[in-house]
Amino acid sequence: MNNLHTRYLKRIILFAIFIIAFIPINLHAQEPELRFDNINIRDGLSQSSVYAILQDRQGFMWFGTQDGLNKYDGYDFTVFKRDPDDSNSLSGNWITSIYEDTAGIIWIGTYKNGLNRFDPKTNTFHHYYYDEKDPNSFHGNTVSYIYQDKAGTLWVSTDMGLNKVGVYGHKPLLSQNDPTKITFAFFKSDEEKQTIKDVLEDGNGRLWVATSTGLKEFDRETETFIVHDYIPDSDSQEESLISIPETDRIITSIAEDPQGYLWLGTDIGLLKFYPETGLFTFYEKDDKPGSLSDNGIKTVYIDSKWHLWIGTSMGGLNRFNRETETFSHYTSSVNNPTSLSNSEINVIYEDRGGILWVGTSLDGINKFNSMTEEFHHYLDELSHKSMWAFHEDNEGMLWIGTSFGLNKFDRQAKTITHYIHDPEDKTSLAGNFVQAIYEDSGHNLWVGASGLNKFDRETETFTSYQHDPDDPNSIADYKVSTIHEDETGNLWIGTGNSLEKFDIDSETFSHYRSDFPIFERLYMSVIEIDQDKSGMIWFAGAGLTKFDPDTEKFQHYFHEPDNPNSLSENSTSSIYADENGMIWVSTYGGGFNKFDPQTEKFTAYREKHGLPNDFVYGILGDKEGNLWMSTNNGISKFNPETETFRNYTDKNGLQSNEFNGGAFYQSPSGEMFFGGVNGFNAFYPEKIKDNPHAPQVVITRFKKMNEEGGLVYEDTNFLTYLDLPYYSYLFTIYFAGLDYADPLENQYMYKLEGFDNDWVESNANERFALYSNLAGGDYVFRAKAANNDGTWSEEGLTIDVHITPPPWKTWWAYTIYVLIVAGLIFSYIRYRTTQQKLEIERKEKELEQERIVSERLRQLDRIKDEFLANTSHELRTPINGIVGLAESLIDGATGMLPEQTVYNLSMIVSSGWRLTNLVNDLLDFSKLKHKTLELNTKPVDMRSLTDVVLMLCRSLVGTKDIEIHNNISHDVVRSQGLGVRSQGLGVRSQGLGVRGQNP
Repeated sequence: MNNLHTRYLKRIILFAIFIIAFIPINLHAQEPELRFDNINIRDGLSQSSVYAILQDRQGFMWFGTQDGLNKYDGYDFTVFKRDPDDSNSLSGNWITSIYEDTAGIIWIGTYKNGLNRFDPKTNTFHHYYYDEKDPNSFHGNTVSYIYQDKAGTLWVSTDMGLNKVGVYGHKPLLSQNDPTKITFAFFKSDEEKQTIKDVLEDGNGRLWVATSTGLKEFDRETETFIVHDYIPDSDSQEESLISIPETDRIITSIAEDPQGYLWLGTDIGLLKFYPETGLFTFYEKDDKPGSLSDNGIKTVYIDSKWHLWIGTSMGGLNRFNRETETFSHYTSSVNNPTSLSNSEINVIYEDRGGILWVGTSLDGINKFNSMTEEFHHYLDELSHKSMWAFHEDNEGMLWIGTSFGLNKFDRQAKTITHYIHDPEDKTSLAGNFVQAIYEDSGHNLWVGASGLNKFDRETETFTSYQHDPDDPNSIADYKVSTIHEDETGNLWIGTGNSLEKFDIDSETFSHYRSDFPIFERLYMSVIEIDQDKSGMIWFAGAGLTKFDPDTEKFQHYFHEPDNPNSLSENSTSSIYADENGMIWVSTYGGGFNKFDPQTEKFTAYREKHGLPNDFVYGILGDKEGNLWMSTNNGISKFNPETETFRNYTDKNGLQSNEFNGGAFYQSPSGEMFFGGVNGFNAFYPEKIKDNPHAPQVVITRFKKMNEEGGLVYEDTNFLTYLDLPYYSYLFTIYFAGLDYADPLENQYMYKLEGFDNDWVESNANERFALYSNLAGGDYVFRAKAANNDGTWSEEGLTIDVHITPPPWKTWWAYTIYVLIVAGLIFSYIRYRTTQQKLEIERKEKELEQERIVSERLRQLDRIKDEFLANTSHELRTPINGIVGLAESLIDGATGMLPEQTVYNLSMIVSSGWRLTNLVNDLLDFSKLKHKTLELNTKPVDMRSLTDVVLMLCRSLVGTKDIEIHNNISHDVVRSQGLGVRSQGLGVRSQGLGVRGQNP
C-alpha cells in the first residue's frame, strides 16, 4: 500500500514537472532588482519609523522619527529630543515634517507639539503653538507639511488648516527676523473638518493644497480656496472617479512633473491631474500586470530624472513608466537582504548626489543609489539563482542557463518561460544543468545540458545528442561547456575531454584530442572557444591551445615555473581575441593574461596590479577597447592602454561579488551579461559612469583640552576660525565628506599649513586630525574628500587656526624679555666700561709711577756712572803711581833688595794691576751699558798667558799645601783675546778657585 502510494505521488510530481516544463508558463518578470541599503537603530537612528527627510545646504541628512530628530553625516547620527529642563530643545519628539528655508533656517513640524524653528548655528529651537486667544498665533499643533514658495513665503499645513508665516502683519519672513516676533496668518476653507496634508506651488505659480476632502487651489490674492472636482479625462475613467465617495477623497501627497501634470496620492489609488484642462486620470491596483501594488498611497515623489515614485501603505515602492503606463514594484523580501526593509513607505526624498532615501514604518531608512541601477539585476521568477550561460537570439529573446533548467526571458513582454528536464519525456531538455547556449546562422538554438540539445521553437521540444559508447560518431562527453560556429557552418563544441566538430547535416561528431603527453593522464577539458581573424581556433580549459582546422594540429601553451613570460596558471576559464590580434586568457587563480601570438609571450595581470581577485571567470570587450571581467570579488574593468583597473562590487548593484564560469555573454547591441550565485546583471558598458558628485567637506565635531586638563567636545558645523588658548595644546578636528553613495569608501586628505609639510591621507574610519604641542601662531587647516569612485572635492574645507601663546610667550612678554636682556646688556656694558675706565686709570697711575721710578733710576744710574768714572780716574792715578814705584824698586832704583822684599813688591805690582783691571772693568761696564765699548783683540798664546796667571797666583797659595802646574801644551793654537785683560781675568778666576779650597 505504501509503495503504491509512493509511486502514485511520484507520478503526480512528474506530471506537475511536465506541466511546468512543457506548457510554457509566462511568469511575470519583475523589473531589474534595485539594491537598497538599510539604515536603522543599530546604526544610531533614534527610532525606526521615519516620516520626514531633508538634506540641508551643508549636505547633512535630517530624518524625523516618532522619537526624535536625527542629523546624519553618512557615519554617525546626532539626535535632538525634547528636554523638559531646556526651553531651547525640541517641543516634541514625533517629527512629521522638516524643511530648510532660503535663509538656512530649518523648520520642524511635530505631531501634537506645534512648529519648531531651528537655528543650525546655535543648535537651538524656538517653538510655536496654537493659542486660541491670539489670532496671530500658529494654528494647529499637528504639522503635516512645510513649504516655501518662489516668493519666499513659508506655508505650513496642519490639522486645522493653512498657515502663512510672517512678521508684524504678515510681512515677508526674513532671515534676520527675531524668532520671538514671528506671526502667522491662518486660512481655512468652508469645510468644518478639513486637514491639509501637503502644499505645492506649480510651475505657473499656483498654490495647490492636498486636503482631507480633495484637491484645492489657494488663491493668494483673494485668500480663498478653489475646489477642483474629479473630472475624468475619458469615459473609461468616469465610473471609477464618480464612484469615489466623499469620505475617500483624501489627498495625501502632491508632486508636479516637468510636463505640468500634478500627481496626487490618495487612499484609494493614484490621480494624475492636468491643471490646464482640469481633467483627472485614475490609476489603481487591479489584476493586470504592471498595475499599482497597493491603492493606499502615502507619498508621491518625482526625482531629478523625472521618475515618478509612489510610496504605498502595504505594497512597497512603485515606479511609474510613462511610456507603458505601468508600475514597477519594489517590496520587502525576507530572502533578499538588499530589498526594501519594509513595504510601508512614509516618505521619499532624493539628495543632491542622486541618492533616493525612503523612510519606512518600523524598519528605518532605505537608501538607493540610482547609479547602481545601470547594473540591472535580475533574479525573480528565474528557475534557479545560479547562472551558467546566456544567449540572445535573433528575436531578442534572452536565453539563460541555470543550475535548474533553461529560461527564456522576453524582456519586452516581461515574461519568463522555464524548460526543465523530464525523465519521462525524451523531447524534454536532456539535463537541468545548462552550461552552454548558442544560436547558429540558421537560427537553430543549441543548448549544452547532459550532451548537446537542439531546440525546436515551433513545437518547443528538444532533440538530444548524447554520448553513445557504441557509436564513434556520437559526442565524446556529456559535459558541453561551450559552443561556437565557424565561417563554414560547422559547430565546434567544447566538452570535458575533447574538442568536437558537429556536422549539422549528417548529425555526426568528429573528435579532436591532442597527443600532448600531459593529456595521456589528464582530461583535455575545453571550457571556452574563440576564433581569431586568421581562422585559428583558440580554446581554454587546460592551458591555452591553438587549433588549426585545416591541418588539425594543436599548439599548447602552459605555465612554466622558470619562465616569467609563460602562462600564469594552467587552469584557464575563458579567452577573448581583441581587435589588435591579442589573445586574452583568464585563469582560475592566476589572474588573466595577454598573449601576443607574434612573440608568443604572456603578460600576467593579478591582484597586485589592481585586479580585485585572481579567480577570473570570463572576459568581454567593449567598443572602447576596455576589457570587462567577472571574478570572485566582483567585476573589473581593465584599460589595456593605461593598464588600470576600475572595480565594481555588490555595492554598485552587482548580483553578488561571486560570479560563475561560463556565465558571461555580449549581445550584438553591446549589452553585457554576467551571472553568478544570485541571478545576473545586464548592462551597457558605456552607461557605467563614475560618481561625479564631489563630497562637501564639513566639520562634524571639535575636541580640545580645557584648562583643567579634561577633554571638551563641541558639535559645530559652521567652524571657519579657531582661536585656541595655550592650555588647549591637544585638540582634534573631526570631519566628513557628505556623499552618501558609499560613505565607507570615501577617502580623505588633510594638512595643517604651518605644521604639516605634505597632505596626510586618511580613510572613512579615521576622519579626524589630531594635533598637540603646537607653537603659538597662525595656521590654516585644510581637508579634502573623495567619493567612492575617487572624485575629489577641489576646494574642500578651510579653517584658520590661531594658537594663543601662554602669557610668558606673548609678544608683550617677549618685549619685556627683550627689554630685560637689553637692560642687562646695557648694565653689563656700562659696568665693563666703568671697569675698563678704572683699569685704564690704574694702569696710567702705574705707568706714571714706573715713569717716575724709571726716571729716578736713570738719575741714580747717571750718578753711579759719574761716580764710577770719577772714582776710576781718581784711583788710576795713585795705583799707577804705586805700581810704578814698586816696579822701580824691583828694578833696583834704590839698589838690590832682599828676595823677600822683591817678592813683596811683586805682590804689590800684581795687586796694583788687578786693581787697575777692576777699575777698567767698571769703566767697560759703563761703556757696555751705553754701547760704547770697543774690543781690541789680538792673538794670545794660551800657555804663556797661563804661565803669567799662575805666577801671579802663586802668591795667593802662600803656605797652603797646593802645587800649581801648567799643563797646556805648546802646540795649542793661538786664540783671539784681550791680552793683559785676559791675564787679569785668569788671575781673578784662579784666585777665586784657590779661595774655594779648604786649607
